[in-house]
Amino acid sequence: MNANILIVDDDADMANLINLYLTKEGWNGHIADNGATAVELVRTGSYDLVLMDVMMPGMDGFEALRVIRTFSKVPVILLTARGGIMDRINGFNRGTDDYVTKPYEPEELILRIKALLRRTAPRGELISGDLEVNAEAYTVRLSGKPIEMTKKEIELLALLMSYDRVFTREELYKKVWGADAGEGGRTVDVHVNRIREKLGEEYGARIRTVWNVGYKFEH
Repeated sequence: MNANILIVDDDADMANLINLYLTKEGWNGHIADNGATAVELVRTGSYDLVLMDVMMPGMDGFEALRVIRTFSKVPVILLTARGGIMDRINGFNRGTDDYVTKPYEPEELILRIKALLRRTAPRGELISGDLEVNAEAYTVRLSGKPIEMTKKEIELLALLMSYDRVFTREELYKKVWGADAGEGGRTVDVHVNRIREKLGEEYGARIRTVWNVGYKFEH
């Protein structure tokens, strides 16, 4: 799956440079220049990881992280020149997943992002009753029998099974197809219908439609 990463930094040159590194890895970077905007983007958008500078005017990174943690578990890496032990403790107490001190090598940042994405990615083996999905081997089995599905169908099903929450069509399209929705909502609907047909009446019904919102998998 393509990763959607939010870069939060009031230094436009630094944010654009980080975005360049992300693009080279095939990830989709999105930029916010202050903490308050970052909070609203996380609240309304769909991101796999947040890179956030600490020292910003107005709402700094620590405060933005505190607010984000009241409604989201999105992985966060704090980026800061303040590398003292109390600053690190403050960051981890607020809920950061990692803490990178400036200056840093781009290669180190990329490795830390990859490690965090691996830790927070949907687990390889997902089981719900007689339904088994392996998101790494791209296999689906129902009552022990293999079910033929496309790569995107398996990724979509695995994503839905991995979280006990409702996803909007826009979120699903962004996470699985790696792009903003546009007409993607219809693509999600088509794939969900195909998955339901292949799983049959009992397990297809576990992908519940939440009207005017999106979809949720009920185990």
